[in-house]
Amino acid sequence: MPEVPRVVQCRSGLGTISEPDIVFRPPSMTQNMPVIILFDNDDGAKGIRSAIKQAAKQPLKGTEPYVHVVRSLYAVPTPLVSEATQSKIEDFFDERTRDFELGGKTFNDGNDFDTARHYGKKLFAEHVVKPDVNSIDFSGFHPLLTVLEDVIRVHAQNSGGGTPP
Repeated sequence: MPEVPRVVQCRSGLGTISEPDIVFRPPSMTQNMPVIILFDNDDGAKGIRSAIKQAAKQPLKGTEPYVHVVRSLYAVPTPLVSEATQSKIEDFFDERTRDFELGGKTFNDGNDFDTARHYGKKLFAEHVVKPDVNSIDFSGFHPLLTVLEDVIRVHAQNSGGGTPP
């Protein structure tokens, strides 16, 4: 079994993940289903990219749809669409959803913004997406869902599980 590097600290869009030992190790329960790490394909992903590169022992260009890291573990950056050089999960929401004003504030998906004028990712998820989930146009997520389908299919073929349902 290859040595699996430990990630001492990870960051999410909402801040530092508090678990002290996040390990790149698929669950030992089953190898039939892939474990997929989805991350934003932007400058904030440098740490996770470095850990993936070290664990997968292969160079990353930043344009690959996914990386098979080890055993049943795959890393999926948010897809680059059109001429974009970076992407993040919020990019896949339709314009109407991203432009929703909440308490007179507009959405800002950055980490540093004026909270008197903008609201962030947490409020976007809790107060815009969650309550309106049944009427949001999720068609912009098609490129991401296609990659996830590819990972599931490739893993099923490589693990001897056949074609997934």
